[in-house]
Amino acid sequence: MASPFPKHWHLTVGVLLILLPVLAVLQGSCSLFGSRGKQALQTYIFSPRHVERVADQSANIILLVAPLRSAGYDSRQMTYTQRPYEHTYYAFSQWAESPPRLIEPLLVQAMEASGLFSSVVDVSATVLADIRMDVELLVLQHEYHVVPSQGRIMLRVQLADLRTRTVLGTRLFESVHPAPTDDPYGGVLALNLALEELLSQIILYTEQVIADWQRPAQK
Repeated sequence: MASPFPKHWHLTVGVLLILLPVLAVLQGSCSLFGSRGKQALQTYIFSPRHVERVADQSANIILLVAPLRSAGYDSRQMTYTQRPYEHTYYAFSQWAESPPRLIEPLLVQAMEASGLFSSVVDVSATVLADIRMDVELLVLQHEYHVVPSQGRIMLRVQLADLRTRTVLGTRLFESVHPAPTDDPYGGVLALNLALEELLSQIILYTEQVIADWQRPAQK
């Protein structure tokens, strides 16, 4: 029996049936990364756990300069990558402040809790500091080009003697942690663990640099 519909109509219906599953996948992808539709904006913070004390409180004062902001990390946008060397931003997830501003008070707390210094001051302080710490945020991203996805942070730390105006040491710190879930919240959890690890590494490095710095004076 001949169909009452034109042949091109059957072709159109067939194409739609093929595309429906693809469209469903794309819609789910847009809900995670994209910018369409109405969805509540989620805001996240860094909240690493307690940092252990490594020394008895000394008389030294450290000047902690606000972390420098590398390109791409000077806003509240959350970065993810689906392939190397390419940055994309989540549409419905953001940081409470720019990452450097979130990291700065955590560095202060870590230095205070370490016992390595009597005080941690910023550039507005009127007291004279002994050591200066400069920090630069180089990488902070959720990476989807590996399985499972992972959070990566890289910081550059430099310590200097303010009395002699000499650099005591410079080191790159990097930490990578797998994400428990492949979504923005999973990335936030991974990045918190990575930052916690870096703070501990920075404290140990600072302890080593301070010990080497004080050794000649004790001879």
